[in-house]
Amino acid sequence: IVGKGSMYDGGYARYAQEPLSYEDAMQNYRELCEEDGVTGAQMRLFCDYAGIVLAFLPIFVGVASCLRDRRAKEDEVIYYKRISGFALMASRYADNVVMVFIPVVIWAFLVQMPCVYEAASRGIAADGFAFLKYSVLWLLPVIMVMLSASFLITEATDTILAIPVLFVWGIASLFSASTLTGDFGWKLIARWNEFGGYGQFAEEAGRLYLNRGLYAVLAAAG
Repeated sequence: IVGKGSMYDGGYARYAQEPLSYEDAMQNYRELCEEDGVTGAQMRLFCDYAGIVLAFLPIFVGVASCLRDRRAKEDEVIYYKRISGFALMASRYADNVVMVFIPVVIWAFLVQMPCVYEAASRGIAADGFAFLKYSVLWLLPVIMVMLSASFLITEATDTILAIPVLFVWGIASLFSASTLTGDFGWKLIARWNEFGGYGQFAEEAGRLYLNRGLYAVLAAAG
């Protein structure tokens, strides 16, 4: 039981509060409105949760796609057609990336719109393209590398081995986070479980871009 009348009422409430001066509050407000365009803060929080889902969901899509081709004896079609096996597999991979990414972009857009309207009602210019920028830079590399790895393992083993192997990778990345805001390192799942914090994010953004770029390269190489 929490709240009024419980052991967490009264004196315990101070443990959930952090002192903030007027100057600090104004700085946070300026960063949110001027630097983040309001929606930037919202999209980082969105990417935090969406990134966890996307570290696991594409595994099933990639495995199912490869095994479905096997059952349909697609390899016989590949040998018959003039198109190379590599080109066909690359096109299948690209199709799956697009198939997973489009719903993510739509989801991000729908999450962002109430924030845009609320900011407009208060005379604040919101960044209307934050949903697309953060989806491409933050989430697309996760989709690419998980699909690439699931394609590679499934084609190599002709089993569902990719599911447990990549699940372990995703779980390990999720629980290896030393903080929920930043410290991206080389983790698959980048965490930013905070609405705001633009100053800290601006300092760590370069490491995030390096992280996502590495996974995009790994996906292309796979």
